[in-house]
Amino acid sequence: MPSDWAERGREKWTDDKDTFKRLSCDRMIFQSLAAAFETGRLVYLKDIQHLEMTPNIHIIDAVNKSYQDAWALYDENTIGGAYGNFLVNAVVTLYKFGEKKKAAEILALGNTYERYGTRFAKPLDEFVLKELADDMEAASYPVAQGTVQSYLMNAYYQLAIDEDEVAEGYLTIAQQLYDRYRKFVTGTEKRRALPPWKQMQITSLEMTKQRIPAPMAKRLEERLPKAGEKFIPEAGEIAAPVVQ
Repeated sequence: MPSDWAERGREKWTDDKDTFKRLSCDRMIFQSLAAAFETGRLVYLKDIQHLEMTPNIHIIDAVNKSYQDAWALYDENTIGGAYGNFLVNAVVTLYKFGEKKKAAEILALGNTYERYGTRFAKPLDEFVLKELADDMEAASYPVAQGTVQSYLMNAYYQLAIDEDEVAEGYLTIAQQLYDRYRKFVTGTEKRRALPPWKQMQITSLEMTKQRIPAPMAKRLEERLPKAGEKFIPEAGEIAAPVVQ
């Protein structure tokens, strides 16, 4: 693995003249760990023989430590930008995947660094929504609709692979983005309003079922009635019009 070679390089290049080489190794290490955090967990659904890559949220502390170790060795201008981006991504990812307590912990950690000013000085829900919704206010109707649909589709997809808490996270974000955009376009609804929320759910559910493998779509239909009313577009009704 690249990180193994990077570890060997760090052990070798310890002199001042080798600072750049050591920095390159450190970057490879924390970037590799960050990638593992993003897609390092495999979920296998035996009944339909499906393998899915998801974030490995349990290594968050190890990834964070790799950035902090690098920060201690170099000046903040060298590591600060990458670390700040990681912290933001970590908070949002943890939030999406139902780890709100850990997300709040990372958010509080970010707020201890003077470099980032007030970027992390917000309540958790507000912080995540801002990071996800900043572009919504400038979005065209198709972009705003597509963004909400993508989170709804992710919610249904996660439901199909038994990731119920993750599905709830995506559903919550979809609803928040929908409400944010609806509030922003107040007064111009005739031109820019999104379809009703229930219709957005119906369309997104149908699109999800059309795009995933048939066995998984069947699995989703079986799980949906047990998932709670918030996931069901209309009381007990999961059929939807064909999306053209």
